[in-house]
Amino acid sequence: MSETRALPLFPLNAILFPGQAMSLHIFEERYKLMINRCLEEGAPIGIILIREGEEVGEAAIPYDIGTVAAITETDRQENGELDIIAVGQERFVIREILQETPYLVGHVEAFLPVEDDSPRAWALSSRLREMLPAYVEALAQATGTFVQVVNVPDTPVQLAYLGALVLQIRLFERQSLLDTAEVSAMLAQEIVFMARETALWRYVASTQEAQKQREDNEFGSMSVN
Repeated sequence: MSETRALPLFPLNAILFPGQAMSLHIFEERYKLMINRCLEEGAPIGIILIREGEEVGEAAIPYDIGTVAAITETDRQENGELDIIAVGQERFVIREILQETPYLVGHVEAFLPVEDDSPRAWALSSRLREMLPAYVEALAQATGTFVQVVNVPDTPVQLAYLGALVLQIRLFERQSLLDTAEVSAMLAQEIVFMARETALWRYVASTQEAQKQREDNEFGSMSVN
């Protein structure tokens, strides 16, 4: 079993994966206190999805698995609010809640990847890498969202994290990826999601194009008289 430690927890309606950067605006007093303490100590925070409750107000109930995040940039406002950049490092699992006020602190343990170098993981990562360009193109055509993927990683675990980051899927589906220890299982889920989402965005794009053609035809048949 890996070593456990106390970690300040930041419950959000968002998920952070290792290697991902997230910008956060800190305005609640409890989280200003937490971030300032972490900055003084050079300590990380834990980003974790809310299971029940809200981001603002009473303490929310988080999921069990989140991501340790290093605070890499800080912009302090005159009113005491902060804008920070947090970068995901490694996943963790909460073993116990140690403190609920003024902010959550959990007793956490590293949630490490499993079977990240197996033949199955390498084969699945190769398949996901092949699917990635078609998904990005379909997403861009349907939504105008430009996703630039450069320096696609070679290792299965890093590619699994990239796939989770790129996929525009529902929060509970993203959490299911974060909850998966086995790299091959994570990659397999992502392949299913990517095939589904590529087909969906292609359908949306084709529907938009058909609608545009109908509108063009209607406009072309109108008379100015």
